[in-house]
Amino acid sequence: MLMLRNLLLATPAALLVLVAASGAQAAVVVSGPSATAYLTSEAGGERLRAFNRPSEAELFVGKSDLGVGGNRANGQASYTQNGDNAFSLEYDADTDQLIGKLKSTTTIYNNFLANLSPTISALSFNTLQIAITDRAAGAGLITLKNLKLNNVALPTSTLGGLDNTTNYWAVTGYNFKTDFVLSGDLALSGTFGTSAELNKVDILVGHNANLAIPEPATWALMIGGFGLAGAALRAKRRLERAAA
Repeated sequence: MLMLRNLLLATPAALLVLVAASGAQAAVVVSGPSATAYLTSEAGGERLRAFNRPSEAELFVGKSDLGVGGNRANGQASYTQNGDNAFSLEYDADTDQLIGKLKSTTTIYNNFLANLSPTISALSFNTLQIAITDRAAGAGLITLKNLKLNNVALPTSTLGGLDNTTNYWAVTGYNFKTDFVLSGDLALSGTFGTSAELNKVDILVGHNANLAIPEPATWALMIGGFGLAGAALRAKRRLERAAA
């Protein structure tokens, strides 16, 4: 307990929580907001965009750069204005699939790790980065809330963007090459223009070279939690596939 208290004091921008995972605990830290990105090497994830442009593919899932059409799978969806839009990003290590969901739309990107460059795939995926971009001037406000990792609430469970900015948050203390599910609600309030890229949310996993290496005792705590969390998710998927 003293070690965890010292870790929290050493990172004033971070909030530390012990996340229960099938009876074990893993340390998860949420840092932010920041004006600069946390990831030094991006692997991939999902992009929610075009909040008021129904003709656009509004849910991208794939490897970075998601702005390149060949790097992603596209999903067509519609957003609820002045309301909540349930979303999630999931990685299934057994099938090597990234799975993005927005309301009733599910988009799957296959062979995620296999499609990455050897340089990127060899790195540890020690960070999940959330970026809220609200660069189109106007009355629209983008908020992420009810955020959970593997169905456990994050310590900072509501993230909000400000007009004409991009704000970044980092979720660390988890091995994002193993099974995970990040879920929450995208709340849109006010009005948005028809720009596809000036208002968006990017959720990416990858490597943060500036992340401090935990002490051995902390590694042991986290690894135990990672293994049980992944096992629980895999067991759940096997039951769902057997029932299908």
